[in-house]
Amino acid sequence: MKTLADIRRLMVPGTEVYVTNHIRPEASGPRVVEKNQTKDIAWKLPDGKITWLKWPKASEIEIVNPDSVTFFFVEGRPFVTIKFPQLTPPCAATLGCLCAGHARGAAASKPCSSVE
Repeated sequence: MKTLADIRRLMVPGTEVYVTNHIRPEASGPRVVEKNQTKDIAWKLPDGKITWLKWPKASEIEIVNPDSVTFFFVEGRPFVTIKFPQLTPPCAATLGCLCAGHARGAAASKPCSSVE
């Protein structure tokens, strides 16, 4: 995941993501992508409601790590961070590792050298 286009391609209906809302933390939580349109994305909340989010410009995003992206909408402050659990390397999920080898999907049969 390197560009906004990559992120948009990942957001197909049925994709599960975790959204962290930096403006309203109580609105954070898991989401399932319902629709991906040219200007907007729709996702389903756990209670079944559908919410919409406008796609940002490429200059309004920051790819945080191989499995997360932050959208900046409000005066340059972070608005939401979207995490794609299916892209989380196995060692990052269990050991907090974000090494280059595991970020590329290498098997994590043992802790990598970056984890003591």
